Amino acid sequence: DGGLYSPVSLANYDIPYPVFNVGFGVERIAMLLENVSDIRTLVYPQFYAPPSFTDEEIARALKFKEAPQTVAGKRLASKILSAILEHKDEVGPKRFFAGKLGRFAVYVSEPEANKKLLGPAGLNEVYVYEGNVLGINPRDERFKEVVKRGIRVCSYLEAISNLFAALAEKGRTGRHTVKIADTLPSINLELEDAVKKFITANRKRIDVRGPVFIDVEIEEG
Repeated sequence: DGGLYSPVSLANYDIPYPVFNVGFGVERIAMLLENVSDIRTLVYPQFYAPPSFTDEEIARALKFKEAPQTVAGKRLASKILSAILEHKDEVGPKRFFAGKLGRFAVYVSEPEANKKLLGPAGLNEVYVYEGNVLGINPRDERFKEVVKRGIRVCSYLEAISNLFAALAEKGRTGRHTVKIADTLPSINLELEDAVKKFITANRKRIDVRGPVFIDVEIEEG
């Protein structure tokens, strides 16, 4: 459509010249080109189009549920991780000093006899691959393609070490245990709701699992 604006309307804006307007209907042409059936999803996708997320965006939407807020707390998380990896094959009952935060000392431990300090899934890592969130053993040949083409988010232990450091930062003394990985929160991860809905709506998977069985002891003094 097209035509001249009324001089009365133009006078309201102090425009003394005739103004000709042409509407090309670009939105309708774009609908045809993009095979869009609802113009609202084209013009206002943030309100009407179903959300879509790339693997990179899904990976960025995964966060630690609990994490230390101070520089010292973040250093402690790294020390806890190092202590677990160093002593992962030790057989209990044993405990090993990991680090200190203020007046709180942290130990990684295995309280049970004849049990390793770290469970079989303790070295698993979280990857995003083709819209799926997967907890895998990166050394397993079955997941070679996931490791090659997927996006690594973190290891189970990186997330769990941040949880333990956050507990120490809050002065939560006592024994703390992560036993079984079966959901993202079980290993101290959370995913934004919109991304979670996108994954389930597209019949993709959020699959983290396995026995972790890692303990820390937080003591005051």
